[in-house]
Amino acid sequence: MSASTHADRTHKRQRTLRHEPLEERCLLAGDAAAAINQFAFDLYQHMQHEEGNLFFSPLSISTALAMTYAGAGGQTAAEMEEVLHFGDSEDIHAAFGELLASFAERTGEDPAPPVVWPFPGDPPDWWHGGSPASFDFQMDVANGIWSGQSLMGDYSDVVTEHYDAQIQGADFSDAAQVKDGINEWVSDVTRGRIQDLVDDLSSATVAVIVNAVFFNGSWDDPFDPEFTQLGSFTTPKDVVNAEIMYGQPDVYRTTIDGFDVIEMTMSDGEASAIFMMPLVEDGSNMMTEELFVGITDWTNSAGRSRRMTLINLPKFSTDIATDFNHALAGLGMPTAFIPGSADFSPMFGANGQAEEVYIRKVFHKATLEVNEQGTTAAAATEVELALCFAAGTSVLTPDGAAPIEEVRVGDTVLARNEHLLEGPVEPRVVEATRHGEAEILELHLGRRVIRTTELHPFFVEGQGWLPAAEISSGDRLACDRGGAIAVSYVQRTGKVEAVFNLRVAEHRTFFIGEDDWGFGVWTHNFYDTGFYANRPFHLMIRDNVTDTIAFMGRIDDPTQLENSVTPQVIESNADWGDFDNSGVVDQADYALWRSSYGQTGSRLQADGNGDGRVDSADYTVWRDNLGATAAAPLVVEAVADADEAVVDDQPAPAAPLVLTPSPRPQRSLGGPVRPQRALSSTEAEPDLLLLLAAQRQRAAQAEQLNAHVETGETAEEEPVREVFATVDSWLDSPL
Repeated sequence: MSASTHADRTHKRQRTLRHEPLEERCLLAGDAAAAINQFAFDLYQHMQHEEGNLFFSPLSISTALAMTYAGAGGQTAAEMEEVLHFGDSEDIHAAFGELLASFAERTGEDPAPPVVWPFPGDPPDWWHGGSPASFDFQMDVANGIWSGQSLMGDYSDVVTEHYDAQIQGADFSDAAQVKDGINEWVSDVTRGRIQDLVDDLSSATVAVIVNAVFFNGSWDDPFDPEFTQLGSFTTPKDVVNAEIMYGQPDVYRTTIDGFDVIEMTMSDGEASAIFMMPLVEDGSNMMTEELFVGITDWTNSAGRSRRMTLINLPKFSTDIATDFNHALAGLGMPTAFIPGSADFSPMFGANGQAEEVYIRKVFHKATLEVNEQGTTAAAATEVELALCFAAGTSVLTPDGAAPIEEVRVGDTVLARNEHLLEGPVEPRVVEATRHGEAEILELHLGRRVIRTTELHPFFVEGQGWLPAAEISSGDRLACDRGGAIAVSYVQRTGKVEAVFNLRVAEHRTFFIGEDDWGFGVWTHNFYDTGFYANRPFHLMIRDNVTDTIAFMGRIDDPTQLENSVTPQVIESNADWGDFDNSGVVDQADYALWRSSYGQTGSRLQADGNGDGRVDSADYTVWRDNLGATAAAPLVVEAVADADEAVVDDQPAPAAPLVLTPSPRPQRSLGGPVRPQRALSSTEAEPDLLLLLAAQRQRAAQAEQLNAHVETGETAEEEPVREVFATVDSWLDSPL
């Protein structure tokens, strides 16, 4: 898409929205964001039972399904409304319009490409060639519909007004030509970085709906690629070697429901990445509703403050393919998938063929990439203990200088509040000590030398706290008696030695120096447990202006390049305390709970509340339902003739597809019970294909986290990470 096209679409939305009061616009956008976020957790709580890496875009999926919902009627629409949480908004389509407009209004244009030096030889140092500026924020959402049938006027009005959808007629008897047209449009929308989104189309296709999301954001505190090193990552099955990025950014941090949670901001705070990891290494890694709600409340709470924290985060890229058919049907919208029952007449009208349209496939691809900008440098140095000083380094105490290796817990050192450069120097107690080995870097202050490690922070006059590796000749280090001492030069020794560090109560700093120096250099104790993502963790990418979860997932193994999952809503008798699945809640279930107490993992027999651990809460489930009985599940089979049933020229599975179990308990124990449905496919049926693409591109001059879907290709000389998330949904009807 050209810059002018993008500008035209953005201008159109801005012109339309200026007529509405800002408060009303924000409230409307909030309705859409709330629906997306709740739907995200509904999906994820079932996805997380799958093995391997997981990643998807709630924003992309919800937007596509919202456009589908606009063309649904009757029971189909009612079920979609409930599952997608659209019922709380008076006008959910207007809400999506405001949300998408918010992204458009804050999204920057593509910068002009640099001008090439027009003469032979290398350009002079003063030639910059108009280098492209980095983006602060980009979240560009585009929607397109290609239809082989006339769309109803009301439906067209909704998708064009609120989703800014481009509608085109299509002759699917020439499927190849339509495919090329769609791919060209997608390429334009994604600035040519996503090619061949649509791989194949059938002549039976009725329509194609495409949603493309282009997202770009840079870390506010980028990682330095120089510190990226190989390290170990403990997966659920093994220990692997992965590239680990090390940094000490200012982050928000808290603990919620047994999880260590950090929030790292991007794009000047307009977006953020939230990482969640169990506090206990062998604890449950299941994301609970309490954790999800707690994070929502925490991110919206006032009075939070950021703190410099050591972060170890793997550098990786992983492609995730997810089939959402069963999950969506199991969540409560099965009718949309059933031929003869689905109702999409508001989209095509009540004619004979349109009445049989149904969703045949909902498929999603997403890629998550966490990386640095520029060349990465790996080293063999152990960095886990990199915030320390070499043995023999003296620390100032009320009784004079003392070697750091001789300082013990309970001793007193001189310290100053980490936030007050001119604050008083006061005695503070040492709370903890640590020691290990690391490579030594020397800071030369005239004849004096401080032997430290690359990441240890010092307060640099005019710059604040900086790691030793970023300190340069001429920088002035703050001292205990006011003023500062200039750095003569910095030298990397290449030597690995014993190193030591302290944790100081309250002030979190201390002073380095000998008695004959006459001063002490102010250094941060930076003794922090840190956030070490060296085992499975969850993450969310969030737009902070609208409070929208754009992406979320779990990383089990940073070396896993791709994964394919088919999440299902699996209801278990354990939900009602029938842990042994005998059909009655009795003492045998208590015995099973007791023998399983303390276990963690997914789909545990005695995990009544599904939080991934067997504990007292599951006993409460058993106690409250003691004596209840459950009927055996009713299996409804849909058997297709393998000789005749073909989908996209591939034989359809002849096995029964059972989505959700029938009601088991004879008394109400947990909300409404959904009817059990089955899915089937038949040959030569028109289908509506929903394709969604979400791409994140690397921004210049900054490290960033990339999230997108299905890898595209680029002709640019500079390396560009691009992926996009796709959701394919097929609506079929017999010819």
